[in-house]
Amino acid sequence: MNRDLIIVIISFFIISSSSFFLYLDYTLRVEKGDAIKIGTIQFKKNVAERKYSGQVIWEDVSRNSPLFNNDSIRTARGSLTIIKLKNGTTIELDEETLILLNITDKGTSIDFSQGSISAKNASVRKKLQITSHGAKVSLDEGKVNLTKKDDASLNVNVSSGKAFVKTDDGIQSVSSDEVAVITKSSAKIREKTLFLNKPVENKIFITQKLRKLISFSWKSKKKEYVFIQFARTRNFAKIAKQYKSLQSFNTALPAGTYYWRILRKGYSKEISNVRKFTILKDKSAEPIFPAQNKNFIFIKAKPLISFAWLGSSLASSYILEIASDRKMNNIIKKTESRNNRISIDDLN
Repeated sequence: MNRDLIIVIISFFIISSSSFFLYLDYTLRVEKGDAIKIGTIQFKKNVAERKYSGQVIWEDVSRNSPLFNNDSIRTARGSLTIIKLKNGTTIELDEETLILLNITDKGTSIDFSQGSISAKNASVRKKLQITSHGAKVSLDEGKVNLTKKDDASLNVNVSSGKAFVKTDDGIQSVSSDEVAVITKSSAKIREKTLFLNKPVENKIFITQKLRKLISFSWKSKKKEYVFIQFARTRNFAKIAKQYKSLQSFNTALPAGTYYWRILRKGYSKEISNVRKFTILKDKSAEPIFPAQNKNFIFIKAKPLISFAWLGSSLASSYILEIASDRKMNNIIKKTESRNNRISIDDLN
């Protein structure tokens, strides 16, 4: 047989096989449309990916993407993702975080592998349970933050409610006045004397200016001056800024992702838990058409008028208001659109 013909046959076989497996992968994703939806991606900054149960391929997700049972979600460096489940649970994933979701009649179960998550359980009847490397953290109603550190320890901070930590040593309760550090098979619980107030964990600020004024506040069991520190990474490997204040502090910061904490130095040294906030720079919507002073002439049927504008990557929807006066005092039409364009044919 001619050598060129053999090469052609082999190439055809490879292309056909690749096309077949690509078709299988495509049809498998389509079948997910019949699966039970458990929630959606409410917000995403930068990179977030999802892996279906039984799959090996990770795919990018966007805002409002549906989530299904036993989906795995991961975020990349500098990313943030907020998940809203249908049962009311909210899960916030910090950068470089990996979880697996499992929803049952008893509640929400999260397999937490790495990174940092905040989870809020809004139901008193169904439990929220987070499993990480043998330890189990359960919460009836409230909010909890878990951070898996580089040294393999797991920090548990309760913002509201009461959590229960189960290790090989047994079950221990953790309140909002305490912090638990889990290492290997045991949990150490200590009392907190420094409490962060605002901004809350994973707070998102949106501004159209170069800088955003942020207000910080905290509480201490002792009325004393403490240090407030800012960093670009959760481990505070490099302190970006440090200030000394009593119970509050205000500063203007440019767009970016920041971590903050307070600490007491000296003999009774203590460091608070770490919180993250993000400042996003946005721009206001700019109309494209109809053009300024555009006239529409009709005889009987009202004309179909198309409106379009330059949108924002941060917006999930827009509200279009139409008035009969330039100062927008007399609103004659108000409608919502998920896109940056809409057509209207009922203007008087």
